[in-house]
This record gives sequence, structure tokens and C-alpha cells, in this order.
Amino acid sequence: FSQAITTDEAVEEADYVLSLIDGKGVTMPVVYDMEILDEDARANDLTSSQRAEVAAAFCGRIKEAGYTPMVYGNTAYYMSKIDYEKIVSDYGIWLAQYYKKPFFPYSFSMWQYTASGTVDGIDGQVDLNLYFGE
Repeated sequence: FSQAITTDEAVEEADYVLSLIDGKGVTMPVVYDMEILDEDARANDLTSSQRAEVAAAFCGRIKEAGYTPMVYGNTAYYMSKIDYEKIVSDYGIWLAQYYKKPFFPYSFSMWQYTASGTVDGIDGQVDLNLYFGE
């Protein structure tokens, strides 16, 4: 989860992620995720516009490095915590919405449809997602 509060910090986080995936053959999107973690999380007080600027800085650096950037969030996050219009035209959207059928009014590239899935070989529940490509 990102806790960057400036564009410089977001680029720093992106560079760290890039150092971890270098040479690993990553072909899926590299995702920016800034969730409201708890009352004291440092990024909680950002405006939706500031949050979009930080997300765009992270995603821009990922894109510069040749990867596909994406922003993760749920409906409430996209509608109230980040300026959706500032990011949607340039970056993929990974929607977390736990229903049988998504009802998000805008386009998205990936859908997390449950947090209570099961996968052979993994103990406990896991998130399940569908990726629709670019």
C-alpha cells in the first residue's frame, strides 16, 4: 500500500517496486494501491486531487519503465477519495467490488469480485480477480 504524500515520494515508491521486479519477466500490470489503512495513516488527509497527482506520479514512472500501470480501488475510493477523471484516461482501473456482477458506471480493466475465494494449495481465503486485458 502506498503512503506517499508527495509526487516525489510516489516516484520513490515506484522506483523501489521497479527494483524488486527487475528481471522477473512481469507482464501483468503494476498496480498502485492507496487504501485508508487506519486513523493515523499519513496519506489519509490528502485531497482527492492530491491523491490523483500522487497516483499519476507513481503510474507515470511505472509506464516510463515499460510496464502497464493500474490503480486499485473500490467504488467509494474512486468516487470520493481520488479524482477519478484525472487518472482514468491514462491508467488502467482495478475495481474491487464484491458482487455477482459489477455495477461500476465506468470502464475498468480488472475486477476483484471476492475476498473469500479458495485456491488449492493456499490455506485460508484469498481475493479472486478477473483481468480483461488492456
